[in-house]
Amino acid sequence: MLPQPGQGPLPSDVQVLSRPLRGGPVEKLWSAGTSVANVHVSNGTVTWQESSPHGRQRVAYLRAGEREPVFVDGGRYDVVTALPTIHGDKLGYAKVYTDKDGYQQVSTEITDVRSGKQTLVPAKGGRLGTGRKDIVPEDSEDSEDSYFWNVDASDSAVTLTQWRPRQGWSNANLTKLVQTDLDGKGVVRVSCNRGEQTGHAADTGRRVVWIDGTTGHTDLVTRARPAGTC
Repeated sequence: MLPQPGQGPLPSDVQVLSRPLRGGPVEKLWSAGTSVANVHVSNGTVTWQESSPHGRQRVAYLRAGEREPVFVDGGRYDVVTALPTIHGDKLGYAKVYTDKDGYQQVSTEITDVRSGKQTLVPAKGGRLGTGRKDIVPEDSEDSEDSYFWNVDASDSAVTLTQWRPRQGWSNANLTKLVQTDLDGKGVVRVSCNRGEQTGHAADTGRRVVWIDGTTGHTDLVTRARPAGTC
């Protein structure tokens, strides 16, 4: 793509930027030569997922006041990490690795960003660890013909991106945000807006911030509680 008249050269990298919500200067935290996604912040620590030049996904975090991020894979080329989420000092993410017997495993790992300690939650019997509960069971009516991703949660609700593939271009064929209680009591729509809903982040309670395409433009919007049944 060529720059338009009056524009400078197009950027050759993707930057992670920070700016106080109350206003102030924009600060560049990190510059990646590939793609960056799933940016989150908690207690001044920023985490994101970026691609290596070979397409391998890596999760990184940058603590307040530091200049160089920490990559949770430790620089290993046989490990893939993705889908980070952070709460307090605990950073969780998906991890694909090869175990001591040479088998590839998919699991969840938690890194304490203050101490650097990493705890692997091993997969057992097809499920992650023990004492877990299906919030949205795979065989439930809410999951019928659906794909879910981008899970984010507050202390009282879980918000997900839902896609129900349909033929042709229509509102029903676009991704929508849905929300449920932590005990899985029903899945409801966050917003009844037409247009694509994506890139969400959970706030406190049931409030959600997301990118909405209803107007035909990319708008950053928020809602304090789910709309319910649309």
